[in-house]
Amino acid sequence: MIAKCVQINIRLYSPEDDALLKWYAAQGDHYGGRTHAIKQALKQGISASAEQTPALDMVEMRNVVEAAVTTAMARFDVTAINGNGNDEDENEKAEQLLANLGNALTLEEQ
Repeated sequence: MIAKCVQINIRLYSPEDDALLKWYAAQGDHYGGRTHAIKQALKQGISASAEQTPALDMVEMRNVVEAAVTTAMARFDVTAINGNGNDEDENEKAEQLLANLGNALTLEEQ
């Protein structure tokens, strides 16, 4: 549960905090003005950091996935199943090939 009132104490030092000190002094002396300004600045900072989440670069993502699939496929001797022979045996081989490919793509040990 969030506390109803939290007191935050900070120290601002010159010269490294001069910009903040100047901003704070400019907020005026009326009752609650500085507190309100600090709350607004904190809220703006929170919303700005939430908006700065990096966008997915779909081209880069596609290149990475294609490279991973190419690398994984190169590890296996893939041949076409021609339909001649035991269907159950071919299904088992195909399932094993897909399982191995899946493990290679997710970087799991075989």
